[in-house]
Amino acid sequence: MPSTPEQPQVPLLTLAEAAERLGVHPDTMGRWVRRGELPGYKLGSVVRVRHDDLEEYLGRRRLAPAATSAPGPDRRAWAQARQRLHFDLLEGDLAGAMRIVDRLLDDGATVGEVHLRLLTLVVRRLGVEHDRGVVGLGVQRRAIEAVRMLMTHAAPRLVVAPVAQPGTAVVATLPGERHDLGLTMLVDFVASVGWRVHRLGTEVPGSAVADVARLTDADLVCLSTQVPPDAHELESLAAHRVVIGGPGVDVAQPGQPHVTVMHSLQRLRERLAAADLPAGRG
Repeated sequence: MPSTPEQPQVPLLTLAEAAERLGVHPDTMGRWVRRGELPGYKLGSVVRVRHDDLEEYLGRRRLAPAATSAPGPDRRAWAQARQRLHFDLLEGDLAGAMRIVDRLLDDGATVGEVHLRLLTLVVRRLGVEHDRGVVGLGVQRRAIEAVRMLMTHAAPRLVVAPVAQPGTAVVATLPGERHDLGLTMLVDFVASVGWRVHRLGTEVPGSAVADVARLTDADLVCLSTQVPPDAHELESLAAHRVVIGGPGVDVAQPGQPHVTVMHSLQRLRERLAAADLPAGRG
């Protein structure tokens, strides 16, 4: 519960000001104060927080997530969140969508879980509804842009758990793959184990990806795709260890010994954390 300092000796921030500094919703700040996780001071009718307390609390959340986070949302909570997010995206309610993401993160979900158990599934549902003519192209595009903004919104709360010997990865999509949501998720998962990431963007020729991998002495090239990858583009990366994931890899051409197909971002993260680098198709 907020206390009432008689003479505050340090600058105090409103919840809105503190939320803006951290890139979270003011409601999230309020929940942290009410739970006693972050000291709050009531001046009149306004609750404020100290800048030093805010920095200390943020440091604790980044460095010791297991000690400061709740067990996490259950299956029912995830299902309800997906339903509410779907509705908010169709309505164009970005603020409501951000509140959903903030609440899940406050309740102990990781950014990776938000990607995989919320955003990915809702985007997939919207795609199916668009293909069936239930959702128009404009509404779908607006929803996709909102999801991109949700990823940016959640990024500051990505917990980085560095491995003993972090590597370097080049992340991109090959020509023909213009979608960048999967690319963003891939970057976040690789970065979450302390790896250095060179993000090249979408529709980058394999030869250009190979050039950057060579210049940076990359340990791994990570590709995201929703369309079948071109065999010649993959062949241009033959000198490098390549991981590729996404719906398009189900029909990836066999016979590429330098390519590992990995359907799970979480599995990739676990292998990188264990220094178990993919080698060949897995």
